[in-house]
Amino acid sequence: MPLPRTAPRPAPADPHAPKARVYAMLDTDGDGTASRHDYFVRIDRAQRASGRTDDDPLVITARALGERAWAAMDADGDGLMTYREYAAWVDAEKFDTVCQYALGALFDLVDLDQDGALDRAQFTALRQALGNAADNADAAFDALDEDRDGRVHRHAYLAAIRAYVTGEPSPMGAALY
Repeated sequence: MPLPRTAPRPAPADPHAPKARVYAMLDTDGDGTASRHDYFVRIDRAQRASGRTDDDPLVITARALGERAWAAMDADGDGLMTYREYAAWVDAEKFDTVCQYALGALFDLVDLDQDGALDRAQFTALRQALGNAADNADAAFDALDEDRDGRVHRHAYLAAIRAYVTGEPSPMGAALY
């Protein structure tokens, strides 16, 4: 059964602020409000990009961590998260205790050889599943591949997202958003 939808909300005061840009990605249908469906379609896309089945332990983990993250973000349990709710909620502590695990599980889904790093194609598939354009993903990959070994490591990926969301310098954030 689909969740109820709200009327579109006006864009945040500064649509270029990091939290606003991340929120816009969470709102996958672009109606101005991030719904539970919006959030979980990202997991579905990452699963499809990886070719993993519903019973794969990594898919099960990604969904469980997604449930945990959504429950934390949708504190009132109405199935919707406004930008105001998101901006008030997300911070370094929430990233460290909730978001990094959900995002790390999505990273793991597309890390097909499970070596803790993504090649350019895997990274692009992940970022597109999360709502970024392929050309932005290329620029972000280049920013994160500091040793130029053709791979983005999980810890560097998560650290770059954390930095961006918390307002610290993030070359990946600047490239993606």
